[in-house]
Amino acid sequence: MFICVYLLTIVVAVTEQFFCLWQSQESSTDRPALLELDRFEKLALQRKAVELEDELKVLGDLRADNQRLKDENAALIRVISKLSR
Repeated sequence: MFICVYLLTIVVAVTEQFFCLWQSQESSTDRPALLELDRFEKLALQRKAVELEDELKVLGDLRADNQRLKDENAALIRVISKLSR
C-alpha cells in the first residue's frame, strides 16, 4: 500500500512540475527556444507518468498474486496437517 501511495505522489509531483513549467513558459519572452525545450520536457514527463502508471498496475497484479499464493499456502498447510494425523 505504501508503494502505491508513493508512486501516486510521484505522478502528482511530475504533473505539478509540468503544470508549473507550462505556466512559466506562458509568461516567457524567448518563446521559440522555450517551446522546443518545453516540448521535450513535456514528452519526458509524460513518459515518466506512463512508466509510473504501469508500475502501479504491475504492483496491483503482484499484490493480487501474493494474496492468492498466501491463500493457497494456507490451504496446503491445512491439507498436510490433516494428512499427518
